[in-house]
Amino acid sequence: MDFIEKRAEKRVKSSMPVCLVSPVQDSNTTMVPAFNLSVDGICLQTDLPLAQNERVNLELSTSVGKLRLNAEVIWSREDQYGCKFVDVDPTTRSLLSQWLYPPFEP
Repeated sequence: MDFIEKRAEKRVKSSMPVCLVSPVQDSNTTMVPAFNLSVDGICLQTDLPLAQNERVNLELSTSVGKLRLNAEVIWSREDQYGCKFVDVDPTTRSLLSQWLYPPFEP
């Protein structure tokens, strides 16, 4: 049986650290690893207990600059969390897309 991708945007594998700020923990920031991300969301790992529908703030250090994103936890498995980006302004979405999917240059 073939795998069929149901996501609207292609995921990119990652091992980059992401700065996570949990509103529940107030301004407590921690660096956590991201496993994959797209312009729609991210999968990360943390020992912080995050609840489904909880909002978190993320900061990604990319080659196009630091990107600050708001995300909502939509699923969890042990210490891994799938988050969808919310309230992303068009400029940030464009920069994230440029960084994730650079144009092919022959």
